[in-house]
Amino acid sequence: MVRLILLALVALCIVVVAICVVARLVAKPTSASEAKEDTMPDTFKTVAYVLLLMLMVGITTGLLAG
Repeated sequence: MVRLILLALVALCIVVVAICVVARLVAKPTSASEAKEDTMPDTFKTVAYVLLLMLMVGITTGLLAG
């Protein structure tokens, strides 16, 4: 069961990296004078937030702790 979860986690990481690479290739170049504070797209913010919530719930319920 742990191997299956690790395999799913690795697959998820590969998908996220692929999405980031494609997003970087598709993104239009910005000028250097623009603020670099908020460069993450809203979609990635939402995905990161959902994954963080899933991680917190998994740890507090003991699913990820063992």
